[in-house]
Amino acid sequence: MKEATLQGHGEATLCDQEPIHIPGGIQPHGALLVLSEPSLNITHLYVQQRIRITPEVDYQMVPFLAHASASPAPLDLSRAILRSTSPVHRQYTKNLGATASMSLSLVVGGRLWGLIVCSHESGPRPLDYERRAACELVAEVTASTLTAKEDLQLAATQEQLAAYHQTILTAVRSEPHLINALRTVPTSLLALDGAQGAAIWKESQCRTFGNTPSTADLAALVAWLQQRGDDELWSTQALAASYPPAKTYTDVACGLLALSLSPSREAYLLWFRPEVSQRQEWGGEPQKVCDWSEEGPRLLPRDSFERFVKVFRDHGLPWASHHLQAVRRLRTALMALRLQASEKVYHLNGELTRSNEELDAFAHAASHDLKEPLRGIVNYTDLILEDLTAPEPCRKTNDTLIPRLQTILKLGRRMHGLLDSLLHIAQVGRTRLVCKHHDMQAIVHECLEMLRLRLNQKGASVQLLGPLPRIVCDRAQVNELLTNLLTNALKDNDKSACKIAIGCTDPAAEVPAFFVRDNGIGIRAKNLPLIFRPFKRLHRRDHGGGGHGIGLTIAQRIVARHGGQLEVKSVLGEGSTFSFTLGQRA
Repeated sequence: MKEATLQGHGEATLCDQEPIHIPGGIQPHGALLVLSEPSLNITHLYVQQRIRITPEVDYQMVPFLAHASASPAPLDLSRAILRSTSPVHRQYTKNLGATASMSLSLVVGGRLWGLIVCSHESGPRPLDYERRAACELVAEVTASTLTAKEDLQLAATQEQLAAYHQTILTAVRSEPHLINALRTVPTSLLALDGAQGAAIWKESQCRTFGNTPSTADLAALVAWLQQRGDDELWSTQALAASYPPAKTYTDVACGLLALSLSPSREAYLLWFRPEVSQRQEWGGEPQKVCDWSEEGPRLLPRDSFERFVKVFRDHGLPWASHHLQAVRRLRTALMALRLQASEKVYHLNGELTRSNEELDAFAHAASHDLKEPLRGIVNYTDLILEDLTAPEPCRKTNDTLIPRLQTILKLGRRMHGLLDSLLHIAQVGRTRLVCKHHDMQAIVHECLEMLRLRLNQKGASVQLLGPLPRIVCDRAQVNELLTNLLTNALKDNDKSACKIAIGCTDPAAEVPAFFVRDNGIGIRAKNLPLIFRPFKRLHRRDHGGGGHGIGLTIAQRIVARHGGQLEVKSVLGEGSTFSFTLGQRA
């Protein structure tokens, strides 16, 4: 079934076969002939009035006589059962050998799907209201059945398309390189659009699946698509009509569905369908003849109904709307994955920048602290060699040599300790976290038990403020974190009554913040940014029992690996408070 519309004063009629060939002004648009000016849409009439009857083809039309006060606008008879039929249709019915006709509209989804056409060959055939109602019921039941069947088919198709869609996305998530990812799922890629061939083009790299044009032809086709500047999705079932070079490979690419994967149009996903020759048979040649007169075009109805066959070429199968929607969803998902990857790369670059800055600072500090004992070892070794090689009267006694050798030994032990510290820092960053649900209060008690001797020697009192929540963390590393903070609180305290408090600012928070507070010597405000640097000391080396200055560096790295933050607030001479987060509550 095809439909046609005519402009101006001519009659409008439903054409049963091919579009009407009328010179000038009329543009074919699928099955609809669209005129350059507004016209009567016959489809609308068949949707508005779903039963149309011509009880006698030789009836005489009765004109409407308008009242003098009536509006000059045409009277709308769209829903009138007695509305006159087009003279062209009546003549066509006569040529068919019928004396009466009736059509029932099959409306699916608010659109005309088709017609049930009945004809009568033995005189007039009027129908009463009851029979017309019965016929309309038959048409409605048929349309409802068609709707149900189409809905079931569409649901099954969409379910299968969703499975193909998920398979493709799973492959893309596991393989960052798009071409390599799609190579693993060629079946799903082709089935997503019911295509016989597909290609992905990305920055002059090409990968094909199934039956496709050659790489050189694809390069030219992509260049043409880039010049067109269409939206992200463009489709056609007759590529050669828009792109003449495609005539040489209609056997593999008569239909094209092109999906742009980047705003710069450097990447495309292309699906191809081959030419499909369609054989159509009619009861008579469908082409209509138009007679032109001063009043406008007049259609001449067909009078021959002999079998007519025509073969359509240069077209592939049309791309269904659900296939186009599936492709759009795929593009949206791929763009989202690309955005996630870009954000991940952005964050990784930020982490790398920070890591490089930390590495530079670490290398500087390590180099400085390692060179110091090395210089001492070299200097004292030179002195000892000078003493041993000096003339007999000038040689030093053992009272001089032994202290120097003891100093070398001390410096060597110090270097050994620094190297162990370097290894420890590296291990903290590489050790795999084993995060489980743990009771923070139990971890604190465990640390206090390990430090019991040092706490007693210092005469320190530790106060646990309120219950601490359970959190998800690596127990061993959090134990080391608390040990380092408590050890610093003991070393950097010059008060006769050393006091330390441990607590949580908000135990009910989703990400609780813990703190270790002391009443020690405190830190100058200008030195606060320096305390987390490796081997950085703000006092003499033997203060508080010595150490290599990596405790707070390790503490900060442990907190960072748990996705938290370590901060310090301090008042010189009054004490410091180290606050940190580790993760969510268990």
